Amino acid sequence: MFKKILLFPSVFLLVAIAFVGCINNDKDLGILNNNTETISFFKEMDSLLDNNIYDAEKRLKKIEKGVDSLSNEELAYFYNFKIALHLKNDDFDSIPYYVNRAFSYDVEPESKDLQIRLNYNLGKYYRFTGDYSKSLEYTLKGLALSEGYKEKQIELYNNLGGIYFELSDFDLAMTYLKKSYDLAVETNDTRKTAIAYANLGNVYVLTGRIDEARNSLLDSYLYFEKIQDTVNIIKSLTSRSRVELLENNFDASIKFLSEAKELSLQTKDEAQLGLIYQHLGNVYRAKKQYEESIAYYKKAYAISDKKNVARDKMNALEGLSVNYNSQNKYKEANENLVKFYHIRDSIYGVKVRQKVEEFKWTKALDEQKFENDLLSKKIETEKLSKSNLTKTYIIIIILILMVIVFIWMLYQNNKKSLSISNLTNERLTDKIASEEILKRVQEERFQEELELRNKELISLNILILAKNKIFNEIENTIINEGGNPKNLLTELKNVIKLNRNQEHDWEKFKDVFEKTHPEFFEVIRTSYPQLSKTEIRVCSYIKINMPSTEICAMLNINQDSLNKTRYRIRKKLELQKSDDLDEFVKAW
Repeated sequence: MFKKILLFPSVFLLVAIAFVGCINNDKDLGILNNNTETISFFKEMDSLLDNNIYDAEKRLKKIEKGVDSLSNEELAYFYNFKIALHLKNDDFDSIPYYVNRAFSYDVEPESKDLQIRLNYNLGKYYRFTGDYSKSLEYTLKGLALSEGYKEKQIELYNNLGGIYFELSDFDLAMTYLKKSYDLAVETNDTRKTAIAYANLGNVYVLTGRIDEARNSLLDSYLYFEKIQDTVNIIKSLTSRSRVELLENNFDASIKFLSEAKELSLQTKDEAQLGLIYQHLGNVYRAKKQYEESIAYYKKAYAISDKKNVARDKMNALEGLSVNYNSQNKYKEANENLVKFYHIRDSIYGVKVRQKVEEFKWTKALDEQKFENDLLSKKIETEKLSKSNLTKTYIIIIILILMVIVFIWMLYQNNKKSLSISNLTNERLTDKIASEEILKRVQEERFQEELELRNKELISLNILILAKNKIFNEIENTIINEGGNPKNLLTELKNVIKLNRNQEHDWEKFKDVFEKTHPEFFEVIRTSYPQLSKTEIRVCSYIKINMPSTEICAMLNINQDSLNKTRYRIRKKLELQKSDDLDEFVKAW
């Protein structure tokens, strides 16, 4: 009897424990159950992304199991954290997919926190991939919404400073980085203060303020060491090595880089390892050990090419070109320089080409000046040599007179040559200026025409979407109104089907599309004849950056059908998993 009495509480206790366990397990599936849990979740995820990527990834995977039960706003937050995680891992290929997913859910305009996060992450993504105009656009959008969000303002100002730093506008970079630093100190955020110190130190390095750079970078290193932030410790060591390199302290520079390399190998951080190889290439180049320098630059380029970080690829290519040039290997130097300017032109465009032309003509003028100086020195040497041959007073006088006459004639001749050279240079300068103006006008005209064509294309898309929407509403009305006569319903459906002429709309779209991209369909017909009509349409919509939702509306299909079509396209194009379909199509 006593055992039976004890049995009931025991069973009840076990059931209660199991129930609590289920609640705790499900707790991770919700994000926004109430305001207190929301703030706690954000702080926890931000902390994990800053300090423990592995745990952050585990947490998101756990949430993903219950993704079907999340609201639209929760899904948008979920995909935003996925973007942040991939940015931390330098995995840029998957980010466009998560961006589309995040923006595909309806989010209330009042959700400023979410909008700030998305704009900041997009700004950071485009900065890493070298598209600085888009990076600036999204970062400024986030900043416009960030009033009252000081923690986000710190990150946004820091990203703005990074953009202008990579564009070599160090004054603006310093302005925004100081704003980031002031807010970090004001909010007593140790980690962000350390990041601000590090970024300011990097600007000091490139502007030649060595003592300030050394102090800032040392402070940032001590902060990161205190909070055990390994990634930023590696970055601080790399930056400190640059300061020592500027002072020609090669041993100290290599020592810092060796420590950073060891930490990078332990953490398997490829992005930081690529930067370390690049700086090791700089050190050995300064030591004139060109073979060692080339080996490190090649490793740096391989990693930056894999990660598709434009700035790092440019630095590695420039280092390789300089090294090969120092070894008189002009072919290899030129090959790397061509790659360098190809990447640089894709970022800066016409401005870079103009600077290259200016550099070329400046160099030509410097060479002409050097030749003139050399000729003058040669004349002076000949004069001294002749004066030593004189043996008698009379001969000396005659020689002096001859030399005077010779110098006078040479002076007159040189004066005329100099006048002709100046006139030629002026004409050449005018010609260059005229060609630059003509290029600028042609570029502006092309951009205006391209913008007009894109506007026509967008307008046509809107008309097609509007028409399809009207027809769909009419058809739904007919289906729902079951009380009307059957003959009337049948006739009305037939009229709708006859008027929804997708092929005619497609021909209109195709005519406008070919004005903007005349070679697109020719490339598909010759290189990829295996693509079906629907697959060709999807490719053309990808070419003009049409969102997935609009593509579905244009083709009257759902998202799953579109995903299957994209999969078939990838298979027919024989793309690897790492290849981005959108980028591949846009290259046609």
